[in-house]
Amino acid sequence: MPTTPSALFEDDELAGDVEAALRGSTELRDLQRAAETLRSHPDRLLAKLRFIREDPDLLEALAGRSYRHQNGFTKVKLVAKNRYSVRLHLWTPSATPRGDVDPHAHRWAFASWVVCGAGIRERFYERSAGFGPAAGPYHRYLFGADTADAWYVEPVERTWLTETQSLDRPKGTVYVCPLGTVHTVSPLGGGFAATVVVQGPHITGPVPVYTLVGSYPRAYERPISAAELHTDLRAFEGALGQLIEAETLSPAAKPESVNLFEARPIGIY
Repeated sequence: MPTTPSALFEDDELAGDVEAALRGSTELRDLQRAAETLRSHPDRLLAKLRFIREDPDLLEALAGRSYRHQNGFTKVKLVAKNRYSVRLHLWTPSATPRGDVDPHAHRWAFASWVVCGAGIRERFYERSAGFGPAAGPYHRYLFGADTADAWYVEPVERTWLTETQSLDRPKGTVYVCPLGTVHTVSPLGGGFAATVVVQGPHITGPVPVYTLVGSYPRAYERPISAAELHTDLRAFEGALGQLIEAETLSPAAKPESVNLFEARPIGIY
């Protein structure tokens, strides 16, 4: 296995698996297939993480491209290419609520493998005329990055959102998020939770973020040290090791992925 950061992060066997699964495309079905490929080879992901964690230079390099997200998880950019990226979202144990507060869309489509924890809850929203018990008043902002890749938040209007659906994604499943979806995502329970995300390219410009009237969208990201990342990776490696052991002792079919062609709510913004 190569030892330079660029080669290890972007050009190793695991990145090659993703490239092969994508087959030159980053359509939603291809992102899902890539996430399913990673799910099928947890041993390769485990080996890569251990190799990085045990090399101080590589760990420092990975910490430099990772951060602590405002919604309570460590975001680790394991592979970052122009057409796609592979990220880890690692939630440390906590008794306080974790996950998204503000309904939002993304500048990319993605597929997510729920690796461990009690599952992921995804809530969907649509703009509405303010009728019905599920409607609530929100402020709509545009969230994006300028030419220097600095984030900005621009207020737009006051509007109404209605929560249209809530889905729980169990451990082991792969689910997809198309462009235009307005949602929130939160881990269930208070234990350690992790997802592996295969993200497509940036397609759109600024995307909407909605906050309840009287609040402001949070846009805080904190750098993470190599020591902190070491702790998070150790916890994730433990979860992967348990997954591999369970599959070895009791081989079973993987959970079904979300059907790409099922009816799903798409946020309108």
